[in-house]
Amino acid sequence: MRIEIRKSISIELDMLFFITLPVIFAAGYTAQYVLTFFAAFIHEAAHMATARVLGEKTTLLRILPVGLNAEIEDRVCNKYGRIAIYCSGPAINMVMAVVLTIVNTYYLYSSDNMRFFILMNVYLGAFNLLPVLPLDGGKILREILWDRVGIYTTGALLRRISTLLALLIVIVGVIQLYATTYNFSLLIIGLYVFFAMKPGEGEVGLLNVKNVVYRRSRLMKKGIYPARDLVVMKWVHMSELIKNLDFDRFHIVHVLDEDLRLLKTFTEQELIDGMLKNEVDITFEEFIRLQK
Repeated sequence: MRIEIRKSISIELDMLFFITLPVIFAAGYTAQYVLTFFAAFIHEAAHMATARVLGEKTTLLRILPVGLNAEIEDRVCNKYGRIAIYCSGPAINMVMAVVLTIVNTYYLYSSDNMRFFILMNVYLGAFNLLPVLPLDGGKILREILWDRVGIYTTGALLRRISTLLALLIVIVGVIQLYATTYNFSLLIIGLYVFFAMKPGEGEVGLLNVKNVVYRRSRLMKKGIYPARDLVVMKWVHMSELIKNLDFDRFHIVHVLDEDLRLLKTFTEQELIDGMLKNEVDITFEEFIRLQK
């Protein structure tokens, strides 16, 4: 269920939320659930506040059974701005844990709920730093790798890392379950990582297309933008170009013949316009012929 509260932001409510509440209440974990939800709220609020400071907008806020999830645009800020947004959530959880530990130690009597809230902030901050999409750690690693190896290689590396990490957590979770006979928290985390990988795969596939579109608005706003030259042979299909575009560079593409002589030079925007107007799977040689 989605509700538009402002022209620029909507709230999406997961219907499982209404199923989770009575189950939690019946099981007697209401206080722990409220504290967990509040820790998640602080986490997402930090993302949204940092994005706002950097000039980005929150377009969608999802209310899930396990907390909140904010969908933030990244039209304006650069790589370091995006990393700051992703780091802000785990960072505020860790800061909260440290501050509350000091307060709890020196100013208040210790309580089970306070200890639980402190640990929940630590767990939430650490869990979100796992290098798995769509978690914050996966997004941070993605930003670091994009400029070095490209978006598609980054996606493949993240999937391998996520798979190995999930398998390790599941194995340790099974050992934990066998040793304690009741604690299956790590097993649930490992399975969650497997499920979290699925939207991450699709996200990597679409992000380069989205940022090709956003690059135009960034370039028009800044007036100056970093560029990269690409050289392609005339028989290469234009669909291959998308796989080789850098995340945060404008591209100039030089097309060569079999003698390595220059046939034509295109800007990124000319090629994008050409792919929209013609078939994406045509070769550069065919595209040049269509320009005549």
